[in-house]
Amino acid sequence: MRENSKVVPAIKKNFPKSKVLYVGKVKKGIWGRLAQHLGYYKTTRAQGLQLFSWTKGTNVSLKMNILEFEYEMADYIGVLENKLAEELKPILGKHK
Repeated sequence: MRENSKVVPAIKKNFPKSKVLYVGKVKKGIWGRLAQHLGYYKTTRAQGLQLFSWTKGTNVSLKMNILEFEYEMADYIGVLENKLAEELKPILGKHK
């Protein structure tokens, strides 16, 4: 990894026919995580979609859906993420 490069989610080997780019979760700090996915952060350790970088100069149109759950649901978010990914078959990310 170069000094200025950032980590991106895994691209699936068998590229799914899907309109869904990514399914992810965060237990707290949604705005910070959103900034990571947009590519507006300085740390190279955190993984993000880098949307600003790879859509620059294109006329790509993206729609983002964000679901917010009560704090008491935090322990179940991983299960929900995996189920959504199973059904939506996102192009990026690992879900098991």
